[in-house]
Amino acid sequence: MKQLNPTEEEAILENHSRILLKNLLEVYGFQYWWPAESPLLVIIGAILTQNSKWDIVENIITKFSNLTDTEILSLKEMELQKIIKGISYFRMKSRYLYEVFKAFKEIEIIGEIDRDSLLKVKGIGKETADSIMLYAFNEKTIPIDMYTLRFLGRYFSLSFSKKDYELIRKTLIKTMNTLELKEFHALIVEHSKQVCKKEPLCQECKIINCNYRTISLQNSTASY
Repeated sequence: MKQLNPTEEEAILENHSRILLKNLLEVYGFQYWWPAESPLLVIIGAILTQNSKWDIVENIITKFSNLTDTEILSLKEMELQKIIKGISYFRMKSRYLYEVFKAFKEIEIIGEIDRDSLLKVKGIGKETADSIMLYAFNEKTIPIDMYTLRFLGRYFSLSFSKKDYELIRKTLIKTMNTLELKEFHALIVEHSKQVCKKEPLCQECKIINCNYRTISLQNSTASY
């Protein structure tokens, strides 16, 4: 992995991320995230999906889909626990949901929620706040999760870590529109689940110009 200064990393992202998006779309097609019926259900999903598998989250979201927004926002913490029981850290997540719902009730109009106000809510970090703002409210931002850090680090052969969160987020915001940001994040998640795993399946990768893949395949060939 190359060690570059932030300006050099920003330039690489800015110049090549749209090309990468095009390649990801060619391989996987549009993902049309987020799979939820309302902004409030997107928010619930964004909180529940922390350290949890999406299929479990999806099953729990269906329990909320039978309720109106007003009914959901009125749920007590113990009621939330009963609904989401079965997901990892359900007690903690019920507290986070309750705090978010309380914040919404104080503001009264969900559409007035912004990133800064979300970050003040207990249990809402940058990644969750950016997921909510992008997918629930169509705001121009993008969550930089571990999938994104790992894949972009491998693709560009750069040593990305959590400390690079804002550099990556702000650079991608400058480079792409809101729809492209949604697809870019969703496509990276899909690619990371199928191919670019913790132990990557480089021989199955169809993403061209990936530095990690190139080196991996060269080493594989050289070993014969």
